[in-house]
Amino acid sequence: YWSSLNENLSITQYYKISGSYDNPEMLIGGSQDNGTHMNRSSGWSRVMGGDGMDCLIDYSNSNNVFASYQQGYLRKSTNKGNNFKDMLTPDRTNEAGAWVTPFVMDPNNPNIMYAGFESVWKSVDKGDNWDNVSGSLNNGATVRGLAVAPSNSNFVYAFYLNKIFKSEDQGASWSEINKPNGNTIRDLAVSPSDPDKIWLAVNNDVFFSDNGGNSWTNIDGTLPNVPMTSIIVQNNSLQSVYLGTYIGVFYTDNTMSDWIPFNNGLPEVRIGELEIDEQFGKLRVGTFGRGMWQSPLYDFDEGKPLCTSLISPESGSRIMTSEINLVWRKVNNIDGYKLVIGSEEGSNDILDTTDVVGVNSFTWSNNGYEGKAYVQILPFNENGIAANCYTSVLYVGCYFEDKDVLLSLYEKLDGSHWKNKWDTTDCDISQWFGIETNEEGRVISLDLDGVDDNSNTFFAGGNKLKGQLDSIIGQLPYLESLYLAYNDMSGPIPENIKNLSKLEYLDLSNNNFSGEFPEGLTQLENLRYLNLGSNNFSGEIKASFGKWKKMNQLVLSNNDFTGKLPATLGNLTSAWNIDLSFNSFSGSLPFQLWFLKSLFSLNLSNNQLSGKLSKQVVGATNLIYLYLDHNKLSNSIPEALGDKEWVTLNMSYNELEGCFPDKLKNLCGSDINFIGNTKLPANGDFNKFCSSDFGMCSKLPVCSAGLDFEGGKTDSLPYDIDIKWKKVDNAAGYNLKVGTTSNGDDILGLFDVGNNTSFDVGEMPKNSTIYVNIYPYNKYGKPSNCSEFTFTTSDSTLGIDKSLDIGNSIKVYPVPASDFITMKKIKSGVNNVNYELIDMSEIGRA
Repeated sequence: YWSSLNENLSITQYYKISGSYDNPEMLIGGSQDNGTHMNRSSGWSRVMGGDGMDCLIDYSNSNNVFASYQQGYLRKSTNKGNNFKDMLTPDRTNEAGAWVTPFVMDPNNPNIMYAGFESVWKSVDKGDNWDNVSGSLNNGATVRGLAVAPSNSNFVYAFYLNKIFKSEDQGASWSEINKPNGNTIRDLAVSPSDPDKIWLAVNNDVFFSDNGGNSWTNIDGTLPNVPMTSIIVQNNSLQSVYLGTYIGVFYTDNTMSDWIPFNNGLPEVRIGELEIDEQFGKLRVGTFGRGMWQSPLYDFDEGKPLCTSLISPESGSRIMTSEINLVWRKVNNIDGYKLVIGSEEGSNDILDTTDVVGVNSFTWSNNGYEGKAYVQILPFNENGIAANCYTSVLYVGCYFEDKDVLLSLYEKLDGSHWKNKWDTTDCDISQWFGIETNEEGRVISLDLDGVDDNSNTFFAGGNKLKGQLDSIIGQLPYLESLYLAYNDMSGPIPENIKNLSKLEYLDLSNNNFSGEFPEGLTQLENLRYLNLGSNNFSGEIKASFGKWKKMNQLVLSNNDFTGKLPATLGNLTSAWNIDLSFNSFSGSLPFQLWFLKSLFSLNLSNNQLSGKLSKQVVGATNLIYLYLDHNKLSNSIPEALGDKEWVTLNMSYNELEGCFPDKLKNLCGSDINFIGNTKLPANGDFNKFCSSDFGMCSKLPVCSAGLDFEGGKTDSLPYDIDIKWKKVDNAAGYNLKVGTTSNGDDILGLFDVGNNTSFDVGEMPKNSTIYVNIYPYNKYGKPSNCSEFTFTTSDSTLGIDKSLDIGNSIKVYPVPASDFITMKKIKSGVNNVNYELIDMSEIGRA
């Protein structure tokens, strides 16, 4: 009997799972949109954000945990998942990885691992180093799965969607093997006892080969015609095979001629991956929508009969006829079947227990019944009745509680002019365009996306809905997904949208909705995806945003939101993507954002945010995409940025100043952008910093310590005095700017004075404050935030350069005569010197 392992992860969509070989409670799973989760015996926690993909726990040392992001970003932890580092990525392989990029560990040697990109890659040191051992086997297609034979590690299988390759020498050479024609491969399993016995799950079929893929036998039996997802073989004499499908798990072994359902207690759900825990006798599954479950392995008992299950109609079918022919799988060596039908599971109020003997079918006249019918077929013999058998559910008649709401919505949105109209004469609303219902016939998804005018891409048929979203939408209490993107809808969002308590996905992007942010949305605590991008919403964001504990993706870009970002954004602990770009948010960045451990991507570009970027940004441990460009962020670049592994970091067109911290060298080669910050070296050209260290903090000259007039005096200096400053040791030269106002240049525009530490700017205004900016430089640039210095002038002048040794006597010859009056004032500026004034103009001297 299946039991849930979920705790608070009951609707998680797992792609892959793995468990520890020495601790049955240590589990890991990679899930869509919700990252990678681990349970280390004390409850589930998220250890990586983004989309969680393939994962495994080292069977020889559970400290070693491996996980991955989509499309080939494989990571490794050596401390039970507390911290991860990149292990193998497309940047290293120069090859693409599949959405779920596979990797496996040799079951006989835990040091050997294989990973599939376009080629097969191999590591012999637990993933620290990798080599391409196959080359591209399939014209650039990506490997979808790998398997190493437990009985002989020389045998390694790699499959693509349409081809299978086998190596018999641990990956040194590869050859293509046959596969069944016309089928897309979903999974492959190798016998624990024979490397040439392999099972293949493909599309809606299962095949078996006992000769290494030279030939194949279809072993579907009476399996339902649904997609297969995962297959695994137990290490026992029965050759027990477990098969994952879109509706649950099936089992067979060599004592059986057909498959049986293995779903007691398991919800009817798509299986992501199966895993056998041989040591603890468990079968675990990661489901795509109902989390993780486990069951004891199948126990064959020769006493009581095995369970059977309904073949036709399939469980979950809706039946509109008054007579229903029930057919189930035949069970051998029994006396008959007990058939029970009830309106609730375990009840018999529709059809009391009826013995069916000699056949495996029964025609049921439903006598006009409409509703859910639970059908249970229990084989029996002299030893008793089969226990814990699967119950099938049929939906009988035409009953849909949400039909009237949909008809009203259809009318209000002018459905008669839709491109894809609803056939309202069909009582089965699940057949109406864009409608999905659950087992009870309640609407769970409404998908009426429109058309992107820019790309002509049609979403759900491109109805291009107009008008306002009516409040009647709040009368669909089971609605989980609402998609109305790329339409021409306008007006506010109705407040009673708060009634959609089960809503998880809401996309109203690319419309003309307006008004303030609807407070009712913040009451939808199950929201995981919210996209209101590219509308006309305005006003401030409320602190009540923090109620969204399950939110994974929040997109409010391209609106007219204003005000400060609320600190409660830091309460979105499940968020891995937040996009608030192209609005008018102002104020500083809430430091609480940097505590979001799941945050994978943050886009706050094209706003009016100011202040500085805190070094606490490194606290968002999984953040690898950060967009802060086109804001007003100032101050220096935090050195801590160089401690993270960024995929994209864009801080262009802000007001950053200073230099590039040395640690940013760690980011060279990544997508890093500081361009347009005019107070950074080379206008923020990060590529120039990477190629030549230009602007590196440790190599730039320091600022000059100040002016260096004789005696340290800075008050009442002669107005024609040379400006002097203190030398900077590692400066190759200086740029000088002098003015009568702060940062002014009316006396001297920015001028390169070479490596001199003084400069004659000529006469300066008398009795004035003079502002001096000195910028030392060398080949790595110049500092951009040096202090400005000042001194004051008097109305006197020395008339000579103080650097001359004037001795105790000098004659000064002013030219022309008009300066003679001025020269007489030299006495006020010269002491202890004998001088004589001679007016040479009278004798024609130039």
